[in-house]
Amino acid sequence: MIDWIEAKPYLPAGAKRIIGRGSTFWVGELDEARVLKYPNEVGLLDSDEARNNLIVESKLYEQVEEHEHIIKSYGLREDGFLVLERAANGNVFDSPTFQGRLMSECGETILDGGSLEQAQYYCPRESTSRADVKTDLFRLGSTIFFLVVGHEPFPDITGHNEGDDEEVERRFRLGEFPKEKHASSRIVEKCWRQEYNSAEEVLQDLEALAAV
Repeated sequence: MIDWIEAKPYLPAGAKRIIGRGSTFWVGELDEARVLKYPNEVGLLDSDEARNNLIVESKLYEQVEEHEHIIKSYGLREDGFLVLERAANGNVFDSPTFQGRLMSECGETILDGGSLEQAQYYCPRESTSRADVKTDLFRLGSTIFFLVVGHEPFPDITGHNEGDDEEVERRFRLGEFPKEKHASSRIVEKCWRQEYNSAEEVLQDLEALAAV
């Protein structure tokens, strides 16, 4: 038996309409340049988890240097909601090429698009359908690497040849990480080794690094 929770759309002050969504948050249009990220249930921000998630996300944006491939953060409003730059290309839900799964109300897979991360961001695991905090933090490690070094892990593997994805997975699985050394090397490798339990732990290490 699966419990379903209906999230009823609502608009906080200043938001004109909902233009995006996630599993726990709505994205509302503020103007042509900015959007507002807020919990998908009225009063949810009263919970410590929801409030902490937005605070952590805001601080992560503060720690990452400005980059053309990362949206800007304008910080938290007084009501605790996060103001972000509006993405020029919309969101993945509007993309007709997005691959995902169509599920029945019983949780059965009706259509399986087989959507997976790109090899350089994929955490090796037994079940390709399993995703959790640590697989997300693995991808975060690869993202930090890209931002700091300027290219994705293993640039010698183009991804255009048969077996390339398997080779990337093999290296990650065996701990044969990229040789490039940079200020965030230890943090990135901890993400890849799945030694972090939360994004807040990553943030603490980034803040400690920035203070050096």
